[in-house]
Amino acid sequence: MCMTALMVGCNTAADVEQQVDELYSKMSKEERIAQLKSMFMDNLFDEQGQLDTAKCRQLIPNGIGHFSQYASQKSLDPNVLRDRVAAVQDWLMHHTPNGIPALFHEEVLSGINTRGATIYPQQIGQACSFNPELAELKTRQTSTAMRKMGGVLSLSPMVDVCRTPSFNRLEESYGEDAYLSAVMGTAFVRGLQQGDLKKGVGACSKHYLGYGGGGDADEIVQIYLSLAENSSLKLQGFARVSLQPGKTKTVRVKLYTDQLGYYTNNGHRQWNIAPGTFVVKIGASSTDIRLQDQVVLRGKPVSKPLRDHYFSDVTIK
Repeated sequence: MCMTALMVGCNTAADVEQQVDELYSKMSKEERIAQLKSMFMDNLFDEQGQLDTAKCRQLIPNGIGHFSQYASQKSLDPNVLRDRVAAVQDWLMHHTPNGIPALFHEEVLSGINTRGATIYPQQIGQACSFNPELAELKTRQTSTAMRKMGGVLSLSPMVDVCRTPSFNRLEESYGEDAYLSAVMGTAFVRGLQQGDLKKGVGACSKHYLGYGGGGDADEIVQIYLSLAENSSLKLQGFARVSLQPGKTKTVRVKLYTDQLGYYTNNGHRQWNIAPGTFVVKIGASSTDIRLQDQVVLRGKPVSKPLRDHYFSDVTIK
């Protein structure tokens, strides 16, 4: 009797690294550069939703590194997205020089950014729970769903420490406390990656040190005007000012008479200005008004061609 023993072992980290080195050493410069490139997956499909292999040969002949936000470009059923990803990966693995599959990534801050996905509270809302276990459960569910759709990389979490209320991505953060941000961010990653990237989704923590305005920051002082009887606001001026934490500064912004006018087009394009009472509002934004006063404009109504709407015969008092 003859017996043959088949030894099957798992690849170690050293084995994988060696395989990568060997693959990289035989790749041409063009093939290496291709792995740094990205595009939208939808550009490879025709109007009937079929993979256009001619476009593939034209756009990604040497492969590609990743596909950007593959699930949010069009409103598609998750099953359709899964099939599209599978079609692209199959083409890459069988029709490019090195057969390297691509990374498909998507935003997942509050669930997968796609049609039919479960939407969870934003980061700042989760931070209010002080519950990292719940945050981990949320991203574990998200990554499980994303893997079923072919995704393997997320553009999350956002772990900037935000201490400036006017920062335009505040809701994506865990707020102003660095420790809380670290704990919740770690839980986010732990749930997303599931301890095994063969099951979970890779995390991409972002953005940069100080990006959230954690210390000294610039403020934008905004000036709005409206008619006293009209609640609509019109931005008429702004100034950027650098402030140290806890400090104040006097800001001067000039407003000109013509800024109190309005446009009409009754066959002739005109810029009009008329006497009246105007409300001046100053703040960090239209929803954060901190100062308010009235301006009375006196004089005769004036209309001039739109190209020449500067007035010398009216005064602000």
